[in-house]
Amino acid sequence: MQNSKKYQTILFDLDGTLIDSMDGVVHSVNHALTAFGMGVDDLNSLRKFVGPPLKQSFMNHCGFDEEKTEEIIKVYRKYYIEKGIYEHTVYPGIPGLLKRLKSLGKTLAVATSKTEFIAKTIMDNLKLSDYFTVITGSNPDGSGAAKAEVLQNCLYSLNISQHEEVVLVGDTRFDIVGAREVGIDSIAVLYGYGTIDDLQRENPTCIVKTVEDLGRLLMA
Repeated sequence: MQNSKKYQTILFDLDGTLIDSMDGVVHSVNHALTAFGMGVDDLNSLRKFVGPPLKQSFMNHCGFDEEKTEEIIKVYRKYYIEKGIYEHTVYPGIPGLLKRLKSLGKTLAVATSKTEFIAKTIMDNLKLSDYFTVITGSNPDGSGAAKAEVLQNCLYSLNISQHEEVVLVGDTRFDIVGAREVGIDSIAVLYGYGTIDDLQRENPTCIVKTVEDLGRLLMA
C-alpha cells in the first residue's frame, strides 16, 4: 500500500517494529509458566505473547483470572528485568533508518505497552535512545498499557494536538486499532509479529514488508 503523505512526527512501537524481542519475552514467559507448573518445550508456541499487553496475553492464553495473572506477571517481570531485556536485538537497518530520519528533522518517539522504565532500559542497552525525543510506556504497575492510552500520553509529552502529520509504525493489530482510536495514521510492518490477515483486517493507512520499504515510504 502506498501513501504520498509526508509525516513530521513518527511514533514507533517497540517489540516487532524496532527490536526483535522474541527470545527475551518467550524465555521470560516460559520461566513464569514453569513456576506455575505450565512450562512448555516448544518455545515457538509462546510467540503469541510477543507484542500484546502482557496481562491480556496471560488471561487470554492461559485462562487466568485477574488475581492469578498479577501473580504470574510478578514472576515474569523479575526474570525479564534480570535477563530477558538483554536478549533483544535491533532489526537490521533500523539504526540507519532512524539516523536518516533524524537528519531530515523528523521528530521520533517510542510508544510501547512495556513499562516505561523497561522500555528505556532496553533502548539504552541497544544504544537507540538518542534518536528519540520521547520514550513512552505503561506505568510501573503495568496499568496504562492499552495502546490508545500510551499513544495519547506520547502525544501529550510531545505537545502535539494536531494529528495530520503524525503516524504510528507498528506490527500488530493492537497498534493499528490504537492509532485509529486516537485519530492518527498508521503504517503496519510485516517483518514483526502480526499476521498480514490481522493487519489488513484493521485497514492501516499503509502496509510495508521490510525496513527498507518503510524507509522509502517515510522519506518519500
